[in-house]
Amino acid sequence: MGENRFSPMCPLADTEKKFLGAALRNFFTFTADLKMNNSAHPSDVLSSISGETVLSAWAQEMAFYGPDDNGLFIHPDFDFIQANVLEMRMLSGKTVHFTTAQNDVDWELWPHLVPETKNLISDLGSGFFRTRHMPEFPLGIIDEIERPTTTETGLQIIRLKIGTAQVILRAGEVDEGFNGKLTIHDRDECVLIFLSEQAHSKTIFNAPVYEVPNY
Repeated sequence: MGENRFSPMCPLADTEKKFLGAALRNFFTFTADLKMNNSAHPSDVLSSISGETVLSAWAQEMAFYGPDDNGLFIHPDFDFIQANVLEMRMLSGKTVHFTTAQNDVDWELWPHLVPETKNLISDLGSGFFRTRHMPEFPLGIIDEIERPTTTETGLQIIRLKIGTAQVILRAGEVDEGFNGKLTIHDRDECVLIFLSEQAHSKTIFNAPVYEVPNY
């Protein structure tokens, strides 16, 4: 998202309201959970779930495009899920939330442990957001976690090897432009969930190349 997008001198468009609402939701969720977990560092959280067994996964999704009251969560060219929160519940009883947090430059992934009282509950009602169980998410032992980081960009991508499957999490967001195109931005405020390396590698970032289907 560009700088000074939310200028107080002009009214917010519907799309901008969606972005602002998602940002506020992420901020308050992140702040509350961070305080509760005594500011646990993301690397420590990831280390704590390495070797754990994933029993189920849940997502608080944000639609790719569409009207506020009837957002569309699928696109023929998108092979990923866009979420404000990815929740993974473990056999040991641990629950980890993957959200995002904004550093001085970009948005980065922020994994943090939460108690069972913070577990997501399905809500498939109409709107631009929905919360659902993810039966397509791989289950089993987290055998490997890859988390490349740099001092410039923070934690942008996390790769999880779960059994024979690979899950790639990336900070980013889909933006519906005024030119009738969709752009998948990286280093943005949602968690993009890819359930294979192929799905991730075929995705084109930071270019307005995807068509907006009729709705």
